[in-house]
Amino acid sequence: MTRSSYGMDVKLAFEVSVGWAKRSSNDTGVPMAVLKFRLDAPVRAGWKLDPEFVHVLDIERVPYPMHAHVEDGLLICRTATTDSLRVQVPWALPGRQPCILGTSTLPSRQETYLLVLELARGRLTELRHFFQDGSAEEARPLPEPLLEAHALFVEAVLKREDTEACATLATRCLLKCLELADDRLTRHFETNEVKAALADKLSLNMSGLKPGDPISEWAIRNADIARISPNWRTVNPQEDTIHWAEWEGPVRLAHESGMAVHCGPLIDFSADTLPAWLDRYHDITHACRAVSKYVEFVVRNYRNRVHVWHIVRRPAMAKVNNLSEEHQIKLTMEAIQAVMQNAPEADMVIDLTAPWAEWLSHSGFELGPLHLADTLARADLGLTGMNLELSLGYASPGSHLREIFDVYKLIQLYSQINLPLHLDIAIPSGPDSSNSGSSRRFSRHAADPRQWPGGCDQASQAALGMKVMSLAAMMPSVRSIHWSNLVDAPDQEFAESGLFTADRKPKTIARRIEEIRRFRMPVTQGLLMS
Repeated sequence: MTRSSYGMDVKLAFEVSVGWAKRSSNDTGVPMAVLKFRLDAPVRAGWKLDPEFVHVLDIERVPYPMHAHVEDGLLICRTATTDSLRVQVPWALPGRQPCILGTSTLPSRQETYLLVLELARGRLTELRHFFQDGSAEEARPLPEPLLEAHALFVEAVLKREDTEACATLATRCLLKCLELADDRLTRHFETNEVKAALADKLSLNMSGLKPGDPISEWAIRNADIARISPNWRTVNPQEDTIHWAEWEGPVRLAHESGMAVHCGPLIDFSADTLPAWLDRYHDITHACRAVSKYVEFVVRNYRNRVHVWHIVRRPAMAKVNNLSEEHQIKLTMEAIQAVMQNAPEADMVIDLTAPWAEWLSHSGFELGPLHLADTLARADLGLTGMNLELSLGYASPGSHLREIFDVYKLIQLYSQINLPLHLDIAIPSGPDSSNSGSSRRFSRHAADPRQWPGGCDQASQAALGMKVMSLAAMMPSVRSIHWSNLVDAPDQEFAESGLFTADRKPKTIARRIEEIRRFRMPVTQGLLMS
């Protein structure tokens, strides 16, 4: 297939997808449906629901535009469709950090729903499907805790007229469901097989590291995959200037150490990474040529040492530097084709931020990461994978805290596109007392206090980080698990997400990674999700 025909195919697929999205969002812009929820329920003390984190999904779990607000003790969601929808809401149960939970599909109606009852119904339904679809151990019979949760739910429904009693029973049901899901997924995490899989898939960020640096030596000892991610603006400050040292040193170090080398993103659609010279191209055709030229230079120089190219990050996520959604798609196509032509043997990946629904809160665009990934995959451009950024516990462009079961469902959802997955993980540890929070003052995004009402620390970072990484290691669709930052630094996007503090002391999660390294071995098949 020629270069021009690649462009025609993806352009057609893009136009079809955008047309579908615009038809789905109702061109009149007039709200056609309202869902109302009573918020009466026992929740974590000192926490209240923030409508910014409320989203709705259609029956196929695709995020849908809506508006939510709280008024007189009611959560009111307005959407531009009459279809039944799933509502996703941040919820802080007693004794737990707030996380996103979802209802089953609900039709619009004048009567109010009791939110905690619908959240319990949603999680109960999901767990019944999980245990009955044959993908998990003990698929039949249903586990006793799930039967107990179902009994609590039935009792709650029978007491709907007594809101307080109903909410209390629904909360107990929901807690039991969350405990069951957590137990059934995490019980396998401490097995040698899972530890071996994680040791095999773990990737660490070696950008800016030099030979002889103790941190470099630690990374080489504890991972077989290195990620090099120079800032596009720093590397390419003028159109005809490339600072090769930003690439050369880390790539050479990783390659000579025998690590698999992942490079990129080459193009990053983030405000702080786009080079200033790109602004002068009001003609998208000339901008595409300039981007293609930079990508070709880099790929030609390092194609013999790089195994995976992360080509574009955050395409079509939000308007940046006056680049529209369509223009970002065109630049993405151009970059993919440039890599394909200059390193056809390498794997090619695109990086998707906010893979759940958080992008709707700030984007204004139509597609979203799931539709974009599916569109590019169908265009047959040669992509060989997708990278999902899980920056948990941060406000936009990060993602809200999620239960481990919801991370599992997300990976399953994107696996349906039939491209291998890579994960990029960032989780905050909270400010380091010896550093007086200096990294927080200068980083673009600190831990979101609305999601961490009790605060976060190294223990919470290690606990959640190991859960997410171990789950991903169990799933055959995941090829690599990348921890975004090695050392806390003032210029990193997500503050306090490193494995080492700013004064280069190992955090708890670094010690946990050291422990699994000794399990490095060939991994057999037959893990939980295979």
